[in-house]
Amino acid sequence: MESFGEDSTVIFNKFSKISYTTEIKKRMKDLASLDAIVDSINSPFEWKQDILKCMTWYEALKRIWRKLQIRGLIDVNYPLPLDATASENVDVKRFTKLATEAHRKSDQKVLNSQKRALFIELYRMVPIEDLKKLSAAFERDFYIFDYNSMPHELFNRS
Repeated sequence: MESFGEDSTVIFNKFSKISYTTEIKKRMKDLASLDAIVDSINSPFEWKQDILKCMTWYEALKRIWRKLQIRGLIDVNYPLPLDATASENVDVKRFTKLATEAHRKSDQKVLNSQKRALFIELYRMVPIEDLKKLSAAFERDFYIFDYNSMPHELFNRS
């Protein structure tokens, strides 16, 4: 799935009857983003009663919003547009609309760099010894997919 867009481009370009344009590629990316937003929101709304045993609904919505920011779907400069009171009454449809509006307002170039920066920030919170254990545990996978098992930006803590 990682290279689906690129793979599709190659396949569509091989068929002379199909004109693969940048618009189709953009539409595929938009649909993938919408799917990621909907997926990130629907599950917590389904588990709402269980979530409320552990935290307030406002806290849960803030966590969903943050997840969308970490995934590079919403700019970190767009805070959750609900307060604690408003969050109690928001339904899944309204919350999804708020998230998709924030996504549309977000600059894709900013989102790409934001996603990477937040990824590095989060992994730097993991103790280095635990990262080394993870690296060792997935060494074969890193080799098979030609990934660096100890990326400098994650392992260099100086």
